Amino acid sequence: MDGSQFDGIVRSVTQSRRTVLGGAIATVAGVMGLAEGEAKKRRRKCKSPKVKCGKKCLPAGSCCLDTDCGTCQTCSGKTCVVSPSGTSCGVGGSCNGTACINQGAFGCAASMDFCLENGKMPCPRSSTPGAFCVVDLDGKNLCVTGGCIERGDQQDCEAALGPGAFEDEFCNACALLAPSEDGCFKPVTQ
Repeated sequence: MDGSQFDGIVRSVTQSRRTVLGGAIATVAGVMGLAEGEAKKRRRKCKSPKVKCGKKCLPAGSCCLDTDCGTCQTCSGKTCVVSPSGTSCGVGGSCNGTACINQGAFGCAASMDFCLENGKMPCPRSSTPGAFCVVDLDGKNLCVTGGCIERGDQQDCEAALGPGAFEDEFCNACALLAPSEDGCFKPVTQ
């Protein structure tokens, strides 16, 4: 075998390797392109007003989770239904069949008001240590922290307990301790 024959054989083998390698790369790229296209198909979003639930698109007005429903409603059988009366809602509130009431109360009732000289009655459904029941000046039952402070103003109350605190200068329990003391309370969130 002379040199030119040997070179011819090497060239043909090299070219066929390139062809095979090119074909393999094209095949892999094509398969990946198909997989990408199918993944895009699967990630398809539901057109409004339909609701996405897992891999399905439900008709408008359907639900998949409780969060798809309004206040005091739960998702049952892909339909929003009214939550039972007394179900917890909002921040310490409870459902009355249609709306969330007594938000911030965490189970407190007017008869448990600290300012009525009942002592600090714990909020039944609060997980905040030391939280107790009070009725604010608007007659709203609240679960709060705080207590009696040296008479001052709203700014003094907020300085003592932080933003959101409110002063109650007509709190009997504090006035009995000392005529110079007012109630200062901050609603809890849990």
